[in-house]
Amino acid sequence: MFSNRMVLGGLCVAGVVAATGTAARADNITMSGVACKNYNAAEALDIDFQDWGAQNVNTSLPRWVICPIPRSPFTSVPSPEFYADTANALGTASSCIATLYSYQGTVITTFTWTAVSPSTDEQVTFSIAPTMWDYASWRCLLPANRGGTILGAAALAP
Repeated sequence: MFSNRMVLGGLCVAGVVAATGTAARADNITMSGVACKNYNAAEALDIDFQDWGAQNVNTSLPRWVICPIPRSPFTSVPSPEFYADTANALGTASSCIATLYSYQGTVITTFTWTAVSPSTDEQVTFSIAPTMWDYASWRCLLPANRGGTILGAAALAP
């Protein structure tokens, strides 16, 4: 008997919440560069992680690092804003590309940029706004000898 009242009470609360008509909204999400990974398996030992991000420790060769761009499954109107944060030593640059994928893994569009020293907070602007279930990642070719650091990424909800 008690459990029936609990279920009935829960259903009443759910009905009241649903009846308010409040639309769900997406939250802003940020991600640290420590969530990034080496892009090529054979180069795993060349990527080092600090508390603040990912770096290439190879003394002579640049290395690719790939990162997720986190986001809530929100609608595309207005389009969400994405940001990618890197830091580079004086005189170095990181070549980066962000890719938007459909939920089936098909490439929808890309956005490229060059991050130069000392640091870059790049607004990633896809030519096509993501739909609810699309996802994105970005990767950068980091200069050798800790010359560049991937700090993180952010998705700002519309």
